[in-house]
Amino acid sequence: AHSMTELIAARALQGGGGGGLMVGSQAIVGDVVSPRQRGRYMGYFGAVFAVASVVGPLLGGVFTQDLSWRWIFYINIPVGGIALFVVAGALRLPRKRTEHSIDYLGGANRMEGIYVQNDLAARQRVEEEAIQRAALGIDPREFGFAPGIDILVVDLSRVKRPDMLKEISATLQKCRTCGEVRWHPQKPLVGINTAMKESEIQYLLNGTRFPFEFIWSHAQSPRVLVVPMVGASQQTGGVSIK
Repeated sequence: AHSMTELIAARALQGGGGGGLMVGSQAIVGDVVSPRQRGRYMGYFGAVFAVASVVGPLLGGVFTQDLSWRWIFYINIPVGGIALFVVAGALRLPRKRTEHSIDYLGGANRMEGIYVQNDLAARQRVEEEAIQRAALGIDPREFGFAPGIDILVVDLSRVKRPDMLKEISATLQKCRTCGEVRWHPQKPLVGINTAMKESEIQYLLNGTRFPFEFIWSHAQSPRVLVVPMVGASQQTGGVSIK
């Protein structure tokens, strides 16, 4: 190649042609060979591929050392010419015309679905990053705990129903394994001095039979569990911890 652009274009052309060889050969086998014999022919293809994977690099080294590195490309011309001559003279594919239609509406719906999924995933990532940053700003002393203590914080600011808040509060107060449970004096946050795992707290809140989603901050300390109602994590773009 005389320039990088020419080299890239040539490699793209070579890659496109090489990529169609395996697919084209398998499609030809599917059209010409009966289903009973296809396994045997696919075995032939597998054997040739295995041999070529070993012999090809060896021949490439011989060409590069004894001839020229250009021959690793030139060798494709005679081999490909012979293959093209044999296929053109011996291959007789059955011709069958089939009318096809493109489902433009289905494709558009699929693209819209992918866009919505990507948008929701992006919103969730932004929200999780914001939750983690908020978790790092929480001080256990806000709940009356000693500084530096490892606590778990439950954010209930998205739970708007009073009956849910009452039920969650009663559940946490009745928990004998939760340790010391304290409410934030100004925010709808609950601080728990416990060694329980996040999954155990989640299982405990699921016992209220309310349809909750759970979002964890993944911070080491304090560990923050956000408890929105179903769909709240998809409808809000931020977090309520301040």
